[in-house]
Amino acid sequence: MGNVNRILRIAQIVLMVFTIFMVFGGIYLLLKFIPVTLMGILYWGVIALFYLSLVIGRLTGMGNGIGGILVICGALWNAMASLNGYEFMMMPEWFFKVPWVLVLGGLIILSMDMYLKREVVNSNKLLTKRNFGVLLMNVLVMIGIYFLIHAPRVTLANVDQGISISYFTGIYLYLSLAAIWLTVLALGLVVVNIKRAFKIGTSVVSFLSILILDSIYFMIPACFWFGLNPILLSLYMVTSIAVLPVAKRVSA
Repeated sequence: MGNVNRILRIAQIVLMVFTIFMVFGGIYLLLKFIPVTLMGILYWGVIALFYLSLVIGRLTGMGNGIGGILVICGALWNAMASLNGYEFMMMPEWFFKVPWVLVLGGLIILSMDMYLKREVVNSNKLLTKRNFGVLLMNVLVMIGIYFLIHAPRVTLANVDQGISISYFTGIYLYLSLAAIWLTVLALGLVVVNIKRAFKIGTSVVSFLSILILDSIYFMIPACFWFGLNPILLSLYMVTSIAVLPVAKRVSA
């Protein structure tokens, strides 16, 4: 397990450095050499791998994953608020400095976490039925978030022209299913944590954040124009990983 943790630490550092590089202008540099579509796949792929590495790290007792999630939230912040340029007219200037704060704060927390857990190894096996379920759940979380970060942009035309949205056709079908399964997963975490009397408040916050996002998406999508999407999804990601089980740890 010690070898697994060392490999995981290296992977987290590499993925984190690439994510931070992209946040602070790297995406514009690479777009000179890489097509937009391929750039999007690369960017999302790295973030998804980084997210899953944080989940695995939590399951192995290597860290709490909160710092890395803040880095991811910072990396996705502008995309989650995107209104094809209209967001710069609708939202205050400080709103677009939040990603820098999240990334820098997340970097500090993640670095401290890695340092404090540098000699920690896991007393349990990683490949257990429970851990496999946790990993599968978080794959679904990342798929759901991938679609929902586009909610402001996708609903833009309908809101702007006052046209009703057909929620279960075309691209809206994927957004609607994503919203529903993220809500189901959040509710499942609430139930599980109530049964084991563990971080009930945190799991409830996770559930409420996605429930509010659902209410906006299905009833008043115009609210996405004021920057609620990145706030709610960031809160969902942070609280979701915070209530995941952590394996028992012993010092090396």
